[in-house]
Amino acid sequence: MDVLTTALKWAVSFSLMFFTFMYLAGPLLVWRLQRSPASFHFSRIDDPDFLEKRTAEFQAMHAALQSLGFSYAGSSSMAMSHSQTFFSLYRDNNGMLASLVTAKGGSRELTYTEFTQHHADDSVTNVSNLAFIGVFPPSRHKRSFRFPHIHDLKELLEAARSITRHLPVESSPRPFPVGKEFPAIEKFLLREANELVEKGWYAAGVVEGYRRLTLKGACLMTWRLLWPARPLINHAEKKQARQALLRARQAESGNITSQN
Repeated sequence: MDVLTTALKWAVSFSLMFFTFMYLAGPLLVWRLQRSPASFHFSRIDDPDFLEKRTAEFQAMHAALQSLGFSYAGSSSMAMSHSQTFFSLYRDNNGMLASLVTAKGGSRELTYTEFTQHHADDSVTNVSNLAFIGVFPPSRHKRSFRFPHIHDLKELLEAARSITRHLPVESSPRPFPVGKEFPAIEKFLLREANELVEKGWYAAGVVEGYRRLTLKGACLMTWRLLWPARPLINHAEKKQARQALLRARQAESGNITSQN
């Protein structure tokens, strides 16, 4: 019994020290290292071997998007202080945008697909199969819905179209201008970055083209990714997405029934 009690005390002490370090030292480390571009300008990657250098998963998704009627608009990359992101943009005949993204941080690499619809009120709706929660708080200009369990892009596209068809009337679709896909993404990213400055997550000052996190932003960013916040946010986001899709499909079923 004494051995068990001693082991439990050590386990509790270790857990307290671990969480104290993660919740206090973690934000300080993030505050010191994290940087974000103050502006965005994407240069298209002209390398003819760009797609061949991507993973087999990326290449398969590239082919799947084209089979779904999306035209390839080009590829680019974005360097952050902690990661390197490669992405390709596609558009369909109705002006919806698709993004195929590979984010590389250290030895980890994450690939996902996102469908983006622009609206008349200048907001956007994103539907993706991103597996992880975002590090930033929700934007007032963007509705985001994550379906990490949907790997079939046809099914993900159907979900995106259903959700965007049944948003408020003032959010009617506005097609992305042909040939202006990259400037549109730059505009939306800059708007989100400025919103984070307004919320106190990033400092307003710019040093060598980058903004650094405030201590508030570093704490909130780190704590979002730790237990218990991370699983709670993940559960809430997936539940929100499921409910949005359920409402959309119920509305579509109601329309079909009324027509019959």
